[in-house]
Amino acid sequence: MIDLLFWIFSGAAIGSAVLVVTLKDPVQSVMSLVITFFSLAAIFVLLDAHFLAAAQIIVYAGAILVLVTFVIMLLDLRAGDITGPTRMVAGRFLGVGAAAALFMALWSRVVQANLDRFPELTEGHGTVERIARVILIDNILPFETVSVLLLVATVGAVWIARREDT
Repeated sequence: MIDLLFWIFSGAAIGSAVLVVTLKDPVQSVMSLVITFFSLAAIFVLLDAHFLAAAQIIVYAGAILVLVTFVIMLLDLRAGDITGPTRMVAGRFLGVGAAAALFMALWSRVVQANLDRFPELTEGHGTVERIARVILIDNILPFETVSVLLLVATVGAVWIARREDT
């Protein structure tokens, strides 16, 4: 049953991710991204990583998508505004071919991997305490750098939009 659910959520995640990059309307792309994030959260639940599933929903489906939607609404993007060479047929075939080649290369590495070399998981692995220790003690500099980067991007978007109004 878990295998079937995994394939269902994986298919939903891949399908909605393809819709993110192929839909013309930016708001519809964001809604497809919501489906992608929720599908990934469901896969985390199937892997017994409940904390990561909750963080996926709270951080990505909550905060990041609100920020992306805010920027799309702020810039007033419409479906007809996005044009250009991305609609070329040859470019699409090249992109699909590159993605297929990358998939086959990664798949061959996964199949050839020696899965016995991975250590056994210790008691408490994946708990909130262990994850918090890794993020907030061991990797505090990258964590805070990403926080500052998101803040600067938000302030910059608001500043650019406000500057155009005057």
